[in-house]
Order: sequence, then C-alpha cells, then structure tokens
Amino acid sequence: MGRQSNEGATAISTLESYFGAVPDPRAANATHRLGDLIVMMIAASLCGATNATEFSLFAQERKQALSRLIDYEEAPSHDTFSRLL
Repeated sequence: MGRQSNEGATAISTLESYFGAVPDPRAANATHRLGDLIVMMIAASLCGATNATEFSLFAQERKQALSRLIDYEEAPSHDTFSRLL
C-alpha cells in the first residue's frame, strides 16, 4: 500500500514539475498555479470528469488527498477551469 502511495506522489510531482514549466498567460495575481490546475484536471479526467464543473467538484471532494501533493486553500471554481479549456 505504501509503495503505491509513493508512486502516485512521484507521478503527480513529475506532472506538476512538467506542467509547471508551461508559460502562464493569466494575470500575475492568479490564485492557483497553472501547473496545479492542469494536474487537477488530469486527475479529475482519469476519474471520469468531463467538464469544468466536474473538475471543480473533484477538487473540492478530493481536497484532503490532493492537498498532500498540491498546496491550495480553496478549490478552484468551475469558472477557473472554464478559462483553461
């Protein structure tokens, strides 16, 4: 069980560092980092989410698990995800 958890954390960390290098065209005062949002969208998609509302709901419902890997106070809104799509 511990091995799977470490592998998952490593995979998320790798995705986050990869997408963290993507230039962020949003305003400098954006609340959530672009790389974090992309990782959330990938994780949500793998769990069956197909739109911005479902991405936001996923980030809210899985906050405890995701917050071990991604630092966020409030889950991104569906509007935040919509702007990225």
